Amino acid sequence: MPTHLIDVVSTDRHTVKPWFAGHADVSPVVADFEPQGYQLIGGRADYLDHQRSAVVVYQHGAHVINVFSWAGKSRALPSTTNPQRVSLRFWNSGISSTAAVSDTAQDELQGLVRLLQDLGARDGRGKPPWK
Repeated sequence: MPTHLIDVVSTDRHTVKPWFAGHADVSPVVADFEPQGYQLIGGRADYLDHQRSAVVVYQHGAHVINVFSWAGKSRALPSTTNPQRVSLRFWNSGISSTAAVSDTAQDELQGLVRLLQDLGARDGRGKPPWK
């Protein structure tokens, strides 16, 4: 939904993360990784396959990266795919599933994914899929 990118506009994780309470079924990992080139710009509630999801939105150069999180572990998620110039990364963590989606290059998307997975692992949200 191109006209519905952000419901809560903020670069402050202490504003974005609590906003998801009551708007989504999960509490996503939210951080500003601006020093690494991934600036938090906000979040929104959305639906993915008829399920409420939390979407954290980042800016990386001229590209927007949407990070969807939804309740439940998806058993058959591919780890990565790149259909028609859209990069996607999927992973399970704790009791939720996550998908990062962008038109950025796969390696640039993977940079944000690693940051999120490392932070999620430190926060006790599960382990990265390669462990």
